[in-house]
Parts: sequence; C-alpha cells; structure tokens
Amino acid sequence: MKERITLTNQSIIERCARLQEKAERKFAAIVIPSTISSPALNEQNNGGMPPISYILYGVAGLAALGAIFSKARLLFLGIGAACVYGGYRTSKMKSSINTQSNPTSGGDFNSIKTEVTTKVIEAVKSTAKEWEDFMELKQKEVRLAIESSSYSASQKDAMMSKVYVYEIIDISLSDFTYMIKDVNNTENLKTQVSTYKSKLINAINDAATRQTTKFSSILDVIS
Repeated sequence: MKERITLTNQSIIERCARLQEKAERKFAAIVIPSTISSPALNEQNNGGMPPISYILYGVAGLAALGAIFSKARLLFLGIGAACVYGGYRTSKMKSSINTQSNPTSGGDFNSIKTEVTTKVIEAVKSTAKEWEDFMELKQKEVRLAIESSSYSASQKDAMMSKVYVYEIIDISLSDFTYMIKDVNNTENLKTQVSTYKSKLINAINDAATRQTTKFSSILDVIS
C-alpha cells in the first residue's frame, strides 16, 4: 500500500507541474491590444469643437447682425460666410485629428473585456476539467488497491474514508469578473489577467498539496 500511495502522489506532483505549464501557455495566448479606444474616450474627444470654431461662429453671428444694421451688407455677409466656413473646417479638422490619435484597430474596449473574459474562463474550465478527470482515475486506482489489500474490514473502511472525495482546484470564475468590473484601460486589464493567472497557478498547487496529504494520511491507518 505504501508503494501505491508513493507512486500515486508522485504522479499528482507531476500532473500539477504540467497543468501549471499549460495554464501559463493558455494565458500567454490571450493577446490584449496595447492601444484601443474606450467608448468614454471617444465620446470625450469627438463630442466637442475646438475653441477656434466657437470664435469663428461667434464672429459670423456678429457679422450677420452687422449686415442687418449696416449699409455695408455685402462686406458683413462675406465676413460671416468666411467665418462659418472657417468654423466648419476647423471642427472637421479636430474630428480628423481625434480619429487619427485614437486608433480603433483594437476594437471597442468593452468588446475586448468580453473576449478576454471568455478566454480566461475557457482556460480555467479546461484546466479544472483535466485535473478532475485525472483525479477520478487516481481515486479509482487507490480504491482498488484498498479493496484488494489484506487489511481488515475496519481498516479498509478507515482508508476508504480518506478517498471519499478528491480535492478540486479552488478558484472562482466570478472573482475574475469582479476584478475587471471597473477596469477601463488595457494596461489595467493586462495586470488583472496576470493576477488571476497567478491565482490559478497557486490554486493548482494547493489542490495537489491537499490531495497528496490526504492520500498520505491513508498510511496512518495501517502504521
């Protein structure tokens, strides 16, 4: 029995290392664009005109009044028309500059958050599933070893109680959603993804440690 437990625990340690490596690769494959435009930033940049446009439109208004009350109507109408055109051109230039300085190649920020969340959840679920499939197999092997052993019925019952359930990777998917709830830029999003990856790596190690300790405690029954 001691040899069986030793071999089983060794395989758990090895699987733990492989799962951690896989988790690292899965998170490394989650690419977050370095420069994207957030809805709030676009609204702020594109929602207003430059001061010069307001000035030109104001002058155009004064010119319109001058055309009404002055004999030099053509002069004032010409000035007004020029100012209106100038205001229009400067406002369009502002819009063009904003579009160039805030590239949208990375897509809408909320869409990026949704895509990243989906990939993180997939990485965690696949990792947890591989661990559970592996532990179900190890649990069956240990149970069969206990059942086929020559120990007394009471000892077998005591050993079986140690393998009634296996340890799981204890990490909450909702934690990640909460972590990025208020994130509004790519750098902070990258930071939170990295932090959550560390949580997963640690959770894998903790599950393996608890499980090997549980299997080792089987030997206490027969020592």
